[in-house]
Amino acid sequence: MINTCIDHFRKSSNREIYNLGKQTENISDRSSSGFDSLSYKEILQAIRELTPAYRTVFNLFVMEGLSHEEISKKLDISVGASKSNLFKARGKLKSILAQKAQWNKSHWEAATS
Repeated sequence: MINTCIDHFRKSSNREIYNLGKQTENISDRSSSGFDSLSYKEILQAIRELTPAYRTVFNLFVMEGLSHEEISKKLDISVGASKSNLFKARGKLKSILAQKAQWNKSHWEAATS
């Protein structure tokens, strides 16, 4: 959703900056998916569950902000391998987090009923 907004902003010929007030910060999402209850520790644990190759590329690209070219030089792999490992890491991470989110949601619903 964020990337879609950024793309729309970039394509827009009218580049006005919209200031969102305090009231927009307090809008809650009524469709709780379980992802909102994931803790920092759970996300880090999910990253640790990635294979070493996926985790290394993911950390260098996402956390360190390196380009695929820089990663390929640093790890002595091809740019394509870097891109592939990142793609697979994101997919695996999404799957791990979805499982954790589903578990959190089901336990939250059980606790509140």
